[in-house]
Amino acid sequence: MVTYREIEDESKEIVALMASSEQTVPRFFSFFKWIKYHFFIYVILAVICLFELDVAKYGWSWLLVFSFGLLNWFFISAFVSSYSNMFSMLESEKLKDFKLCKILARKIKTYGVSWFAFLILMGAVGVFTELNVAAIVIGNFVFSIFCFFIFNIDISRYQISGLLGAISAVKEKLSN
Repeated sequence: MVTYREIEDESKEIVALMASSEQTVPRFFSFFKWIKYHFFIYVILAVICLFELDVAKYGWSWLLVFSFGLLNWFFISAFVSSYSNMFSMLESEKLKDFKLCKILARKIKTYGVSWFAFLILMGAVGVFTELNVAAIVIGNFVFSIFCFFIFNIDISRYQISGLLGAISAVKEKLSN
């Protein structure tokens, strides 16, 4: 367990380290490393669904549903990139020392594994039922919104203390 005081102190230290960071700015698509397996399993299962379909009759509807799914991935990528770039200003060795970072990493892994398992489940539903690609696209859409919503509620318990620590660090930096 971690206390609010520990979160505030660690946030203060993290912001101070960010202010003196010498790290290079990450590439535009660097966030993709966090969701690449999810995306690849999604595309593979969607393409398998295409082979289970009467393409002459339903090819355009498959393409339309799959295009909506890719649009959804654009929004997922925007959300993930905002969180993945949060700590890019720090060296990974220093991040391992903070309880707050360990908690966040554990939560991100838990949510990521559950999302991956859900994608596989919806892909199997799409391959073996009449729902086809709609199962994985709509399933991913609903689950990603639900998962991100729950993740934000889960993380919000730490945000107030983190914000207070960050404000304190900024005040100290400005006063020096």
